[in-house]
Amino acid sequence: MPKFAQGRYNVKNPSKYVGNRHPHARSSWEFVFMKMLDEHPGVESWASESIQIPYRDPFTGKHTIYVPDFVIVYRDKNGRKNAEVVEVKPANQTLR
Repeated sequence: MPKFAQGRYNVKNPSKYVGNRHPHARSSWEFVFMKMLDEHPGVESWASESIQIPYRDPFTGKHTIYVPDFVIVYRDKNGRKNAEVVEVKPANQTLR
Protein backbone atom coordinates (compact mmCIF):
# COMPACT_ATOMS: atom_id res chain seq x y z
CA MET A 1 0.00 0.00 0.00
CA PRO A 2 1.34 3.47 -0.81
CA LYS A 3 2.31 5.73 2.07
CA PHE A 4 -0.86 7.80 1.68
CA ALA A 5 -3.77 5.74 0.33
CA GLN A 6 -6.68 7.91 -0.71
CA GLY A 7 -9.55 7.58 -3.11
CA ARG A 8 -12.26 5.08 -3.85
CA TYR A 9 -12.34 1.97 -1.69
CA ASN A 10 -13.52 -1.15 -3.53
CA VAL A 11 -15.82 -3.00 -1.14
CA LYS A 12 -15.15 -6.76 -1.03
CA ASN A 13 -18.30 -7.62 0.98
CA PRO A 14 -21.06 -5.44 -0.50
CA SER A 15 -23.75 -7.03 1.70
CA LYS A 16 -22.09 -5.32 4.71
CA TYR A 17 -21.72 -1.86 3.17
CA VAL A 18 -24.65 0.54 3.57
CA GLY A 19 -24.58 3.15 0.84
CA ASN A 20 -25.51 3.98 -2.72
CA ARG A 21 -22.00 4.77 -3.90
CA HIS A 22 -18.48 3.48 -3.32
CA PRO A 23 -16.90 4.83 -0.13
CA HIS A 24 -14.15 7.40 -0.52
CA ALA A 25 -11.11 7.23 1.78
CA ARG A 26 -9.85 10.73 2.53
CA SER A 27 -6.70 9.44 4.24
CA SER A 28 -4.63 6.30 4.58
CA TRP A 29 -6.06 6.00 8.12
CA GLU A 30 -9.60 5.83 6.71
CA PHE A 31 -8.52 3.40 3.98
CA VAL A 32 -7.09 0.96 6.54
CA PHE A 33 -10.21 1.32 8.73
CA MET A 34 -12.51 0.61 5.75
CA LYS A 35 -10.51 -2.52 4.94
CA MET A 36 -10.84 -3.71 8.56
CA LEU A 37 -14.61 -3.05 8.60
CA ASP A 38 -15.07 -4.78 5.25
CA GLU A 39 -13.12 -7.90 6.25
CA HIS A 40 -13.82 -8.30 9.99
CA PRO A 41 -16.33 -11.12 10.66
CA GLY A 42 -17.79 -9.32 13.71
CA VAL A 43 -18.83 -6.26 11.68
CA GLU A 44 -22.41 -6.68 10.45
CA SER A 45 -22.70 -3.39 8.57
CA TRP A 46 -20.89 -0.13 8.01
CA ALA A 47 -21.37 3.16 6.22
CA SER A 48 -19.05 6.03 5.34
CA GLU A 49 -20.10 9.67 5.82
CA SER A 50 -23.72 8.58 5.96
CA ILE A 51 -25.20 10.82 8.65
CA GLN A 52 -25.27 14.55 9.33
CA ILE A 53 -25.39 15.97 12.84
CA PRO A 54 -26.51 19.61 12.99
CA TYR A 55 -25.11 21.75 15.81
CA ARG A 56 -24.40 25.34 16.80
CA ASP A 57 -20.72 26.22 17.02
CA PRO A 58 -20.18 27.43 20.60
CA PHE A 59 -17.44 29.85 19.54
CA THR A 60 -19.07 31.53 16.53
CA GLY A 61 -22.76 30.86 17.22
CA LYS A 62 -23.19 29.68 13.63
CA HIS A 63 -25.28 26.63 12.80
CA THR A 64 -23.28 23.99 10.98
CA ILE A 65 -23.24 20.25 10.26
CA TYR A 66 -20.82 17.58 11.45
CA VAL A 67 -20.44 14.48 9.23
CA PRO A 68 -18.72 11.64 11.11
CA ASP A 69 -16.48 9.30 9.17
CA PHE A 70 -18.28 6.03 9.88
CA VAL A 71 -21.32 4.37 11.39
CA ILE A 72 -20.74 0.73 12.25
CA VAL A 73 -22.84 -2.13 13.60
CA TYR A 74 -20.99 -5.09 15.09
CA ARG A 75 -21.30 -7.95 17.54
CA ASP A 76 -19.00 -7.90 20.56
CA LYS A 77 -17.30 -10.96 22.07
CA ASN A 78 -20.47 -11.70 24.07
CA GLY A 79 -22.65 -11.66 20.94
CA ARG A 80 -24.34 -8.36 21.79
CA LYS A 81 -25.10 -6.05 18.88
CA ASN A 82 -23.57 -2.56 19.12
CA ALA A 83 -23.79 0.52 16.92
CA GLU A 84 -21.19 3.27 17.01
CA VAL A 85 -20.32 6.50 15.26
CA VAL A 86 -16.57 6.67 14.58
CA GLU A 87 -14.23 9.51 13.63
CA VAL A 88 -10.82 8.32 12.40
CA LYS A 89 -7.85 10.53 13.29
CA PRO A 90 -4.18 9.93 14.04
CA ALA A 91 -3.18 10.42 17.69
CA ASN A 92 -1.49 13.75 17.01
CA GLN A 93 -4.86 15.23 15.93
CA THR A 94 -6.71 14.26 19.10
CA LEU A 95 -6.85 15.64 22.62
CA ARG A 96 -4.97 13.47 25.07
